[in-house]
Amino acid sequence: MKIDAAEVRRIAALASLELDEGEIVAMTRQLGSILDYMDSLGRLDTSSVEPTFQPVGNAAPMRDDAPRPGLTEQDATGGAPPLSPGTQRPREAGPGRFLVPRVIG
Repeated sequence: MKIDAAEVRRIAALASLELDEGEIVAMTRQLGSILDYMDSLGRLDTSSVEPTFQPVGNAAPMRDDAPRPGLTEQDATGGAPPLSPGTQRPREAGPGRFLVPRVIG
């Protein structure tokens, strides 16, 4: 399959990428190589190959979905840094909760 610079520009615009002319030339060449390789794979005779959906078997069997004890509050929050001496715990924080800086407006 052949790819040209116009197609690379179109793909870059879809991906919101700004490419200079040198990058467009390089991408045209690289994407062309990838497409040529994929085309060569499509020409392979696979008529004698049995279809497979799980080529490595079920290497990680699922465990039973059964309830089990979770972490205790101390185990879950024990790694948190302690409050500075003399610092009052903010109203929003409390046992088993953390007050973290706001990161979204």
